[in-house]
Formats: sequence, structure tokens, C-alpha cells
Amino acid sequence: MSRTHADSILDRPDLVLLGERLRTVRNSNGWSLEDAVRTTEVKASVMGAYERGERNIPIERLIHVAQVYGTTASEMLDFGKKPDRRRIPDRRSSAAGGRREDER
Repeated sequence: MSRTHADSILDRPDLVLLGERLRTVRNSNGWSLEDAVRTTEVKASVMGAYERGERNIPIERLIHVAQVYGTTASEMLDFGKKPDRRRIPDRRSSAAGGRREDER
């Protein structure tokens, strides 16, 4: 019997939880996937796979993404706790002359 993509996701519930956490923290700060991709320098297809729990995120990358999102890797991995909803610095502005769109 061959395994389906859905079967492999069900075998890794922690990856799904981590993906949900990545998406929740990103969304709670008002970032689109494109904003996250541009700021973290992770390809859109890869970031999307992380958020869907379809791909394992290396610890070094998780640490980097968490820092960009204004949190920590340990916070991202604490599935028993709601994610910290503090506002992250708007690092999307570096390509726009150092100011956010709402400051122009």
C-alpha cells in the first residue's frame, strides 16, 4: 500500500503544530507570506511547506525566522502556550528607504 501526502502529514503532528505557529505569529503581526519571504530570505514554496507542516524546518532556520518574527525558537516550539502577540519590528521597510509605507 502506498503512502499519500496526507498520510505523511498525519505521522508528523508536531510539524503541523509548528507550521500553524509560524503562520499564526506571522499573521498576528500583519505580515503576508510575501513579507515573510522577503524578510527571512526563505523561498515562498519552502516557507509555505513549513507553514503547512509538510517540511521539517532546520533549527538554524527556525531560530532565524523566530528572531525576524520578534520571538524565540523556544516560544515557537511551546505548543501548550499561545504565541506571544507582541508587535515585531517592521523589517519589511529596508528596501523602501528605511521607512514603512505608513510613514511615507
